[in-house]
Amino acid sequence: MTSAILLGQLVVDPLVWQVPLYGLALIAGIALVNFIRIHIAVKMAEKRNRSTVGWGLFSFFISPVWAWILLAILGKYVPPDD
Repeated sequence: MTSAILLGQLVVDPLVWQVPLYGLALIAGIALVNFIRIHIAVKMAEKRNRSTVGWGLFSFFISPVWAWILLAILGKYVPPDD
C-alpha cells in the first residue's frame, strides 16, 4: 500500500506526481542534449571563421546535424582578396 500525505482535508498520494515529474525530467534532458548539439555547431562555425549567430540559429531552427554536415562540406571561410 502506498503512503498518503494528509493536507488539511485533502489526501494527496505521492504517486500522483511521479509521472509528471518523469515527464519534466525527460523534456529537460532532451532540451539539454539539443543545446549541447547546438553548442557543437556554434563551435564548429567559430573554428571555420563563419557566423556563429547565423549557424546557431540555423541549427536551432533546422537541425544541428545538418549544420555539422554543411559546415564540414563548406570548410574554412577565406575572405576574398581585393
